[in-house]
Amino acid sequence: MRDLSWPAACYVSALSVLALGLSVAWLMPVATPAPGTAMLAAICATLMTVTWLRPIPRGFKRKLYLDDSVLVATILLFKPGAAMLIAGAGTIVAHTIRREDRVQSVFNASQIMLKAGAGVAVLAAFGTGPDGKLAYDLALVGPILLASLAMFVANHLMVATMIALASGEPVLRLWYQTTREVSNAEMVEYVAQVGFGTVMAALTFSWALLLLVLPAPLAFKFLERQSERRSRIGRAAKADGRDADHQCETFDGAATRVV
Repeated sequence: MRDLSWPAACYVSALSVLALGLSVAWLMPVATPAPGTAMLAAICATLMTVTWLRPIPRGFKRKLYLDDSVLVATILLFKPGAAMLIAGAGTIVAHTIRREDRVQSVFNASQIMLKAGAGVAVLAAFGTGPDGKLAYDLALVGPILLASLAMFVANHLMVATMIALASGEPVLRLWYQTTREVSNAEMVEYVAQVGFGTVMAALTFSWALLLLVLPAPLAFKFLERQSERRSRIGRAAKADGRDADHQCETFDGAATRVV
């Protein structure tokens, strides 16, 4: 993103200022967090970093990032300003470790902070959150789904706007294309992540959370090996296809020479 156009650069700057401004405004008045709250915030930020650094492989050059699960759990467990800062901090740390481009790092961090802001704004409107009715019952399903929808829409609109400003394409056209190109599989994956994040938040102070966390490394290793196996099979199939084409060309040449 080093050769970014000035409209896109201004857009990234505006997003970063808006994200920091909203998080600080929602964080006021500043209070000393309890030891347990600070530790939980550090855990959520670390999980956000891990989801960026270690996505789940889905196939050849395809990966699934579980940041939405951590983000949903974060907005359910923390106040709006704290949730936004936790999400942004975890994202920045991951991009710093990977030595990503600074502009891309700032955009991704601002994007995920504003994405969290969209979610917590909907939850606050329903009186749901750390200061509201955090009773995990059927009455909470509606607000969580609406908050997740707001996060999904905000995320896609921010990305589409960035692409439009960087490429010079009309913004409204890319918004429309982005909306049309959302697949059923993408929606199912997103809803699954929302459900997983909600369960994580509900079981945060329960030993049952270990039943979700402990198998995670084993599941990741299994999926990683399966992806590597599929990649090797795909490369081998392509190599066999090239060999077959080469043999056909050789045979055709030999036949021509015989004739």
